[in-house]
Amino acid sequence: MEYEAFVQEMQRRIQETLKDEYQVKVEEMLKCNDTRHRKLVFESRQEEAKKAAPAVSMEGIYEMYQSGIALEECEKVILNCVEEAEQRSDIEMWKQKISSWEKAKKQVYPMLISKAYNQEFLKDLVWKPFLDLAVCYALVFPMEEGQGNMKIRKEHLAMWGIREEEFIVQAEENNLKQKYRLTDMNELISGMLSGSEVAEIENMEQTGLYVLSNQENLFGAAKLLCPLILEKISNGQSFYILPSSVHESILVFDTPEVCKEELNQMVEDVNRTMVAEEEVLSDHVYYYNGKIGQIQM
Repeated sequence: MEYEAFVQEMQRRIQETLKDEYQVKVEEMLKCNDTRHRKLVFESRQEEAKKAAPAVSMEGIYEMYQSGIALEECEKVILNCVEEAEQRSDIEMWKQKISSWEKAKKQVYPMLISKAYNQEFLKDLVWKPFLDLAVCYALVFPMEEGQGNMKIRKEHLAMWGIREEEFIVQAEENNLKQKYRLTDMNELISGMLSGSEVAEIENMEQTGLYVLSNQENLFGAAKLLCPLILEKISNGQSFYILPSSVHESILVFDTPEVCKEELNQMVEDVNRTMVAEEEVLSDHVYYYNGKIGQIQM
């Protein structure tokens, strides 16, 4: 069964199961890198519903179907996702978090994304250029499982009654205060395989690859916007930056053994084979000049 037919079949099956409890709609969702995803949106038919409408992206469900999972099992997975979303989705909670600038200001952070790949995604967002990238912003807050986030649009600034300059200064201050996470890539991979804790380090050594992110590993590539952090971890040395994804960067010192062209090829290959399309940051490396403390193309 082709993808579109699968989505329509899931909508039909689930609407029959839920009957009059929800209206199940198929909608298209614009995400980072101007990627579009089909989703099922579940709108409660209750007049005074206090829950936000759950939505389930269909790409992962379709991959399950293609791997041999039966339609009935795919339906159960979707219904479980809706039930879990209902339990943690509260309209009043969202309203409280964004009701005023004073309540939201400590939770806004910058997010680095590709400028070239996000021509449509950036249209209504608050953003500014950084090299060939774009800095947009998100309201980030803890949830029962993981972190929730909402991209900041120009309409939010109007609602809060603040100027864009004031907003950006606050987000940059939050980013600088937020703890960074620097780990040795070999130890990180070993820890992932063994399930053990990975030690964090203060700065890099001359050899090896290092992963830079934040403690939550959410939009952690934005740590590249913190000159004081880069100065600290480099200890005055220059290094290459491999834009691993919007969530982290890989760093390697500039030594005679390191070839920029090979690093560029590595970034391209990884982006095409291992990084989700909406999480790709850039197809080439950047260079941190330790003598002047600046990132260069």
